[in-house]
Amino acid sequence: MVAVVWTKSGNYVVSIFVEAHNHSLRTPRKVHLLRSHRNVLVAQKALTQKFSAANVPMHRQFSTLYIG
Repeated sequence: MVAVVWTKSGNYVVSIFVEAHNHSLRTPRKVHLLRSHRNVLVAQKALTQKFSAANVPMHRQFSTLYIG
């Protein structure tokens, strides 16, 4: 999709749209996996550090952090 802003009105106009490049939306349960939604809270980082100190495997840490 290509959008262009018209300087006279300040509105955006879609000039090119290719429907074949679309994809399905993610479910709320999977949205945390998207790059734009990736973030680590301070509390999560601290918990992960404690898990690592206790030799908890990474897959267990992730499953604990992302229960959904």
